[in-house]
Amino acid sequence: MTFSEAYATLKSIFNMLLLDGNGTDGEKWEQKTINFAQFPELLREYLQVAAGTADIPLVRFLQDAPCGLGSNGEVTLKNYYDKISADQRNKLSPALWRFDEVCIRSATGGRNGAIYYEWAPLYTQTEKERAEVFKINSEAARSIVGTVAGQELITREAVSKALISRIEEDGNLPGLAAAVEEYGLIEEQEPTMEEEAAALALESARREQRAGGRQQQQDAAPRTPPCAP
Repeated sequence: MTFSEAYATLKSIFNMLLLDGNGTDGEKWEQKTINFAQFPELLREYLQVAAGTADIPLVRFLQDAPCGLGSNGEVTLKNYYDKISADQRNKLSPALWRFDEVCIRSATGGRNGAIYYEWAPLYTQTEKERAEVFKINSEAARSIVGTVAGQELITREAVSKALISRIEEDGNLPGLAAAVEEYGLIEEQEPTMEEEAAALALESARREQRAGGRQQQQDAAPRTPPCAP
């Protein structure tokens, strides 16, 4: 039995410890207190280094709520998803290209150019974000075609078809294309009496505005004073 083992045995049995010396010289016993108050912060620093090495945000790596004032971890996760999407396009897709071509030809017997695939999005928009995007697209389309006839920057038919395609891709109004195909576009329908009256009123207002503008130009034109006799 070693000296340290004998110490441990005596202390555990009799709750006492024998020291060799006269009290001033010889062996001394000191009890050290270990403080673990800062240990969680230290451990978190190590985990943060591990998460950075793996290129994974700490919020996702630990499945923990983000810390910090006004921080919800959303920006960090978006950057992480953007990086994965870039790796999918720039690394995985080129590496899988030959395998994909073989699978397509093996399954269909040829190579149809209409066959392709896209990586599924990693980030899913919330209902609020989808509603905001839908509102922005609708307002942009309205600003292009105007509020009444004659204000279009691009034809209503082109903007309508592009907007329908965008809405369906975003998944805001499922079945919109089928409904448009069944009931037709706006330009395919006969204008109502209210729409015709509004168009006539707009045209009349424009004529009056042009006439008033010409009158103002004539009134503002310099006039030659009459010559004295």
